[in-house]
Amino acid sequence: MNDSSPFFFGKLPDHDDFVRHNASGPDFRVLDQWLQEGLFQAARHFSSDWADVYRGSSPYQFCIQAEASEQLLVGIVWPSHDKSGRNFPFVVALRDHREGIVPGMVPYVPVLYKDFLRQSSDLASAGMNGLSLSELTSGVGRLSAPSPDEMGSSYQRFQDYLDTTTTENFWARQLGDFEDRGKFLLVKNLLDVFGPVISGRSARSSLGVRFPLRGENPFLQEDACFWILLGSQLLRNLRLIPNVLWGVPRAGERTYLYFFINRPPVKTLIPLLRPSAESDVVYRLDEDNRENAAQSAADLPPRYRAALESKDLTLRGLLGEVMR
Repeated sequence: MNDSSPFFFGKLPDHDDFVRHNASGPDFRVLDQWLQEGLFQAARHFSSDWADVYRGSSPYQFCIQAEASEQLLVGIVWPSHDKSGRNFPFVVALRDHREGIVPGMVPYVPVLYKDFLRQSSDLASAGMNGLSLSELTSGVGRLSAPSPDEMGSSYQRFQDYLDTTTTENFWARQLGDFEDRGKFLLVKNLLDVFGPVISGRSARSSLGVRFPLRGENPFLQEDACFWILLGSQLLRNLRLIPNVLWGVPRAGERTYLYFFINRPPVKTLIPLLRPSAESDVVYRLDEDNRENAAQSAADLPPRYRAALESKDLTLRGLLGEVMR
């Protein structure tokens, strides 16, 4: 597989078996194996509900570290099946091999690759609706990584978003109400999960964390970037290469962003397919330990509490308080 070439693989309803183009090499094999093992774990977990859970699940976008390198795999996983009804996702992705763009760019991937991800989603959706293999191959051939100029423009637009979005608007968008105490719970849970890494007692955290993302939201990709940036800044490591997955919500749905310091365990597919499912590999920052939401505000460091209570602070200002 050419490092810079977009690729696809997986199953589609109008095809008898596995389809793929440009998908080979260690990155493809690791991703393919991760999906196979994850589907096996999810099928065991959901048991008799498996078919309904899988067919009712939504697509997810991803940015993960390429195998044995500091390069990125960016793409979309679309739940699918072949003509015989055998379940396996359809994946459209790109391995961006350009040097010097990672790891510092990772928090910005959802906006830098916004057009690529939208076009990949459109291609996957068309594949689900009967696109031929030759049409899929032509379609993926028209996809490409953003150019340096496009990245620069997208990066600047995100900086404008940080400067113009208030915490009042952001929390109302994510939680439904600025006054929701869940914002204190979310930050307190995040500090607790990442605490050993922040303090230096541990180099890594085996647990992933889940951030809320409001569906039907024109700022979905920008909000996803903010969560990745917040997690990276709390870890005091903006050169971290986290592995992140975030949803493509259907109308009326909530979705989430999953943030892992390590490669996501195969059991991550369980909450990806059904976010309400119990998970021992993901901490739900906005829900777990909810009974202590009121106490969370009192337990936070004063500067965090003050920043979360301010309606007029911009998101850049909030990040500044986190880094202070």
